[in-house]
Amino acid sequence: MAGPPIPAGESVVRHCRARELFLVSGTPTAVNASAFALRLNEDGLSVDRLEFFGGDRAHRLDCVRSITKLGVRRSYRMAVLGVDEVRGIELSPGVSANVEINLDPSRALPPNFNAAHALIGPVDPLQDIAVRELFSFIATLEDYA
Repeated sequence: MAGPPIPAGESVVRHCRARELFLVSGTPTAVNASAFALRLNEDGLSVDRLEFFGGDRAHRLDCVRSITKLGVRRSYRMAVLGVDEVRGIELSPGVSANVEINLDPSRALPPNFNAAHALIGPVDPLQDIAVRELFSFIATLEDYA
């Protein structure tokens, strides 16, 4: 993992496309475990640190919206995960998934710059569907609107 751990009590945001969400009558209601699947050759699961930004929660979510590189659509959502919940995930009672969240800011020049970038890892636990399903269970959804 690239940088220092994100402090306890903070949150991270994962951008989710419509195909990664559960829909009820066309309305996204939950995140599918597929939203937390690693892409080929990734060093960890890419997220953004919510508390990197100042202001209240609504303002911080607006800031995260403003840095996404996705062509955001009305059907997309942001999955918010509590850092403490992610670190506390257990595969069974007393058996930790050993997942961490570390800062991984981009040093590239804008528009590719993202100082709020972080990675969930290491890779091995993220390949376990049970870990991804637990992420989907603890995630809350936020709209892009």
